[in-house]
Amino acid sequence: MSNEGTNDNQEDSVLINKSSVDRGIFRSIHYKTFTNIEEKKSGGPNEEICIPNRDDIIGGKRLNYEKLEKDGVVAPGTYVKEGDIIIGKTVTVQQTLDEDPKESVYGKQNKKDASLVVSHGEDSIIDSVLITENTEGKKMIKIKARDIRIPEIGDKVASFCAQKGTCGLLIRQEDMPFSETGLVPDLILNSHALPS
Repeated sequence: MSNEGTNDNQEDSVLINKSSVDRGIFRSIHYKTFTNIEEKKSGGPNEEICIPNRDDIIGGKRLNYEKLEKDGVVAPGTYVKEGDIIIGKTVTVQQTLDEDPKESVYGKQNKKDASLVVSHGEDSIIDSVLITENTEGKKMIKIKARDIRIPEIGDKVASFCAQKGTCGLLIRQEDMPFSETGLVPDLILNSHALPS
């Protein structure tokens, strides 16, 4: 395997003191907001924010409802991971002729799961939950989730618009260079990588 071109990219990367990272340097908190509205339509499908009853649900996947409170919403401070439900929701629909008759009786109202589920890579802690009404008087849930990001090799250690400054290596403090007084840097960068 050829290393041609690899050195060019390495010149633009930065070396970070792993011990400094363990102490908390360059950590960031990423926030994500989830919003869901309970729709109520006359003559159409109605939605309800609740803990879905597995026996009433037709089709769909078996998801984890264990972290929901009685109102069908996850509590602040809860750790959620892939597959967890943060807002439980069902949609009441009328069966049509083209649906499978084994699943339900024609003309009967059936509930489908429309819960908000945590996707892959969105593991986080629920920071805050707001239950209110929108301007149309419909129940609205806003959930803010937070995730602590710890620098890893390949992460950008620069502004969003910068092309340079990715983390090339995490080095233990005892392997880092030091001054005569024993001062160890947190970050080493190539000065030629800076625009003139």
